[in-house]
Amino acid sequence: METRIDINMVNSRYLPDKLQAEMAIHVHLATLKQVELFQNCESGFLIALVLKLKHQVYSPGDYVCRKGDIGREMFIVKQGMLQVTGDDGRALAELSDGSYFGEISLLNVGKNGNRRTANVRSVGYSDLFCLRKEDLLHALNDYPEMREVLKEAARKKLARDAKPQKDEESPDNERRISFTNSVELADTIGKRLEDLEKMVLLLADDIKKTNKNILTLHKHIAKAFPNVNPDPSSSALSSDDEEE
Repeated sequence: METRIDINMVNSRYLPDKLQAEMAIHVHLATLKQVELFQNCESGFLIALVLKLKHQVYSPGDYVCRKGDIGREMFIVKQGMLQVTGDDGRALAELSDGSYFGEISLLNVGKNGNRRTANVRSVGYSDLFCLRKEDLLHALNDYPEMREVLKEAARKKLARDAKPQKDEESPDNERRISFTNSVELADTIGKRLEDLEKMVLLLADDIKKTNKNILTLHKHIAKAFPNVNPDPSSSALSSDDEEE
């Protein structure tokens, strides 16, 4: 069960509208300016967007959006960690502070139109800013020249994000990775075998020295106690060492 907390509902109950607006501009405008999508936008347009941002908190494991859903808002990561996941649940990328997503469907950029292009899941507790499509369109009515600025930024991001994904999925790249891993594994095994061979030689040398010491000790005992029968295993050890 997904748990989402809307901070805006809490603020609207206890703070006057004017104070809410001043706080939003003071606290969130700097964050919005750092987002790549809005870096070339006018300050007045950004202020209009800041006043429309909705602050939401997601719990670990919550899905913020799912692939194929109709996109009616975009999200900006204020704080936290999220994962872009494939249809099989495998993590494809990570999103952290300052990252944004959902703008492709919001601006109808790309072949999927207003459909979500990926699943996004919260790893831990994540603070997000949500910008609804209707609020964005309302701000664009006052700043129509910003529409093409946003679309161009979104197209560049879409093209940049698509390149590494295409390269990772290509058969040639998979073969290169497999071959590289095989060479590295063979090199590692070869080095381990060399180390093991050295250890065996050292151990054999230590055993030989130990046998000689035991033989010497046996001779000293025989001289000191001539009436004591020698240990059969010691005799065998002595004969083996003499043969060497």
